[in-house]
Amino acid sequence: VPSVNVDTDKKKLIKKTLDDKQKDIVNKGGSADIVLSIKNATDNNAADKKLIEASFKANEKIGKCLDVSLLLTVKDKAGNVVNNNKKVSDSQEMITITINVPSDLISNNREYKIIRVHNGVVKTVDSVWDADNKTITFKTNEFSTYAIVYRDVAGSEVKPSDPETKPSTQETNPESKPSEDVTKPSESVTNGTE
Repeated sequence: VPSVNVDTDKKKLIKKTLDDKQKDIVNKGGSADIVLSIKNATDNNAADKKLIEASFKANEKIGKCLDVSLLLTVKDKAGNVVNNNKKVSDSQEMITITINVPSDLISNNREYKIIRVHNGVVKTVDSVWDADNKTITFKTNEFSTYAIVYRDVAGSEVKPSDPETKPSTQETNPESKPSEDVTKPSESVTNGTE
């Protein structure tokens, strides 16, 4: 999983994500915590990956396919878990995500973009490529399957990160390598204030 940076007002995100029942629990002394989890896409995302590939323009390829989840945990005043890592598919609050593009995908004269599949709908997400820092940044409030997609620009030469690397015959079976999980540190909201 590529390294990721998340920029959001976490307290605001939690308040805008809680439903009325969850807000009531927090207001009565309970707590809420929310975590953005990013994992390598697995077989569970295979249908989404096919949808992404079907949307490609000329010469586009998936560089990395990711499962981006927002997980909510709510505890009552006594510390009993009411919701444990409940997946939140949509939020009213936007989150800015910056992904360090893996070095094996970096090449001069290459264009990058983010494509998302959410509830079966494929969309190219507005994103910004930072060539100096080798990052791609986008905002979202929908959590599902995302792909870093690239396209080599005419006249460019792809330079693999390892001179011994041959054209890709890389195995795409996620079982061959355990899925890594990047989970961003969390801060709790207790009684709606912290």
